[in-house]
Amino acid sequence: MFYKYFKLSLFVFFINILFFTNFCNAQLKDYSGMGGQANKTAETAGFDSGVGGGDAIGGIIASLIKAFLSILGIIFLILVIYGGYKWMMARGSEQEVEAAKNIIQRAIIGLIIIVAAYAITAFVFTGLEDAVQ
Repeated sequence: MFYKYFKLSLFVFFINILFFTNFCNAQLKDYSGMGGQANKTAETAGFDSGVGGGDAIGGIIASLIKAFLSILGIIFLILVIYGGYKWMMARGSEQEVEAAKNIIQRAIIGLIIIVAAYAITAFVFTGLEDAVQ
């Protein structure tokens, strides 16, 4: 039975790769010909957005804050995974399930706070950089 599902999963995987992949031009160097869409997408993803760049003290502080918040986000994500693992290993014990739920709930609240702080930091430092220039 397992072998049958494995073969079916493998077949579906390769069909998806064959028919649903997108081709890309790896040698495209100038993104301006695409209407700047690649640059907009990169800025949306956080690459070269101008926030936290430069040698000015504001840029350095913004980079440090963004790095710190990114590390905190990773820590809270690990806590969510740990809470899920603890929940799966509870084996029906209500106390352990409740403890795992608390870990997940608090980690998600922490992630929300980190994302909000990240957004506020990006907004404030973008405004400061625009005001200084």
